[in-house]
Amino acid sequence: MTFPLRFYYKMSTKAKFQEVRELLDLNQAEMAKRLGISRPYLSAIENERRFPSEGLIQNLAHLKEAFEVTQNPEARPKRQAVGQGVPVISWARAGTASSYEAMPFDWQEVIPTDCPDEDAFGLILEGDSMEPKFVSGDIVVVMPQRQPRSNLLVAAKIRGYGVVFKMLNILASPRRFQLISYNASMYAPLVHPEADFEWIYPAYEVRRRLWH
Repeated sequence: MTFPLRFYYKMSTKAKFQEVRELLDLNQAEMAKRLGISRPYLSAIENERRFPSEGLIQNLAHLKEAFEVTQNPEARPKRQAVGQGVPVISWARAGTASSYEAMPFDWQEVIPTDCPDEDAFGLILEGDSMEPKFVSGDIVVVMPQRQPRSNLLVAAKIRGYGVVFKMLNILASPRRFQLISYNASMYAPLVHPEADFEWIYPAYEVRRRLWH
């Protein structure tokens, strides 16, 4: 018999959240930050005083999946040839990963591309920081195996900030990364030392969906 997702997790909510937290070797504050919730809320879930939303349950599953892939990189599927297609990942799911190896690649959608990077993937953009040239819903194909360079578009995850899509300018003495939005009237440039980045991948191309 197959149980609905909500019923399955309701049977063992405390065990599931504690299991993943201990697997990742995180305390409650660290785990709550990874899930995007408060520590008291996580504590209430683990003590079965609150029941999590299905979205939060999915985030928990993504964290566990990302950890398992990190432990077994050979489980990650590779494209067999250029032009075959790359997986498309949501903005939120990319935000759960600390590296390419931790990307949650149980994708449902692929897009064709001639990108030469065999680890390339598509990322669905969110927000208006790059308007009017790029808009929410566009898909940027990024290249994990290529090094970022100045005056290129990049997708990046900054510790304590989240995932961004910006124009990169590399500053010297000391080495820092400046990230510039096209919508400059609303978004000031971000400047961070290289150590603040969990990952930063150059963009190869951007595809626009006309139907959402």
